[in-house]
Amino acid sequence: MTEKPKRQYFFSQAQKAKIVARQAVKEKEKEIKRLAKKLANTKHRLNNKKEAIGAVDQALNPNAKSKTGSVVEEKKLESLPKKVKELLEKEKDRIVFKPNDGPQTDF
Repeated sequence: MTEKPKRQYFFSQAQKAKIVARQAVKEKEKEIKRLAKKLANTKHRLNNKKEAIGAVDQALNPNAKSKTGSVVEEKKLESLPKKVKELLEKEKDRIVFKPNDGPQTDF
């Protein structure tokens, strides 16, 4: 059995222009989605840092009143600047609660 020759399609100049325009629009939409995701991630990291810094500041200032308290998760502590981490290492004795390894941290 012999194979049939494939047909060749010839597009008009107008059709080629439409195809190129659609491809350009798709690429720009993909870029916008990528940038929007990057912006959302950056905003999320910024909010985590602000929350952690606020909690650390609250914990180091005993006279201040807080509605949220000064509880900070370890994940958020990792995102803090180096100087703040060093300050927390110096102030380790003021930490009231730190969970033991095991079921308290595995949830």
